[in-house]
Amino acid sequence: MGSLINQETLNALKQFDAPGQRDFLTKIIQVYLSDTAMRFPTLWMAQRGGNADELSKAAHAIKGSSLNVGAEQLAALMQTIEKEGRSGVVSAAEKLTEAEALYQKVSVELKTILI
Repeated sequence: MGSLINQETLNALKQFDAPGQRDFLTKIIQVYLSDTAMRFPTLWMAQRGGNADELSKAAHAIKGSSLNVGAEQLAALMQTIEKEGRSGVVSAAEKLTEAEALYQKVSVELKTILI
């Protein structure tokens, strides 16, 4: 299985670190992991409550932050969920389950960078 993280995106983030340091990249990854983990309950509540607007907003936030760390596959799935929400469609639970499982894999991969 290939990487779920675009290494070019990570390399671009590394350029903001001082030579020999990883502070910026580490902080970006840590914020992404904690913020994204907290957004999934919002997605589920919106889905279960039939709230397409809230679903779209949460998906949009996850999409953007996922792109920032190079998690392009997750970002693409969140874009689909966001578009459905903007159209008034509440995504099926299967899509959210898929997105959450993909996030878990992305999370594991990003955490290996922090070690």
